[in-house]
Amino acid sequence: MSHELVVRGGTVATASASFRADVGVDGGTITALAPSLPPGRREIDATGLLVLPGGVDVHTHLDAEVGSVRTADDFESGTAAAACGGVTTICDYAWQGRGQTLTGAIEAWKAKAVGRSHIDYGFHVIVGTIFLAVCLVRAYKGDFTPKQHFGFEAAAWYWHFVDVVWLFLFVSIYVWGGWGAPVHG
Repeated sequence: MSHELVVRGGTVATASASFRADVGVDGGTITALAPSLPPGRREIDATGLLVLPGGVDVHTHLDAEVGSVRTADDFESGTAAAACGGVTTICDYAWQGRGQTLTGAIEAWKAKAVGRSHIDYGFHVIVGTIFLAVCLVRAYKGDFTPKQHFGFEAAAWYWHFVDVVWLFLFVSIYVWGGWGAPVHG
C-alpha cells in the first residue's frame, strides 16, 4: 500500500517510548507506524530528527475585539504561527456578546475560523455578565459549599478571574501604556 505521505527515518517519540520508524499519513491522519514502509507518493526525510505529536493550545484568543481594540491575530495568522511552532490544535475562547445565545456565540466563532484556520480547532465560550451576576448572587446567598456544586462554580470563578487579569494586563499595556510610544530608559 502506498501512503500519501511517508515521514521516513525519524526518531518517533510517543508517550511511552522513542524509536526509529517511518510514519505513513493518509488524508491528514497517521495510518501506519513501522520500521520500514514502502515508498510514499510524497516523502519527507526525517533522518536524525525527532518526530513528535502535535501540541494542543487550550487557551487562545483569536479574532476577538474588546472595545475598540482587536487581538493581533485572527484565525489565519494565529493558526499559521501555531503550526510553525508545532501546535496542531487550539481551543479558542468564543466571546458571548450581550444578548447573544451560547449557540450564537459558537456559530459566530465558527464563521471566523471556517476556511481560514490552518489547524484543528474547538471552542469554549466566555459566558457574559449574566453568568457572573448569577455567581455573585449565589455567593452572597451562601451557595458556595462542598455540597452545592462548589467544584464547578469554583472553576468558573477561577477562569473568569484569569480572564479578568489578562484583560487588565492587556488594557494596561496596550491602552494605558501607550503601545507604540517611544521607550525612554
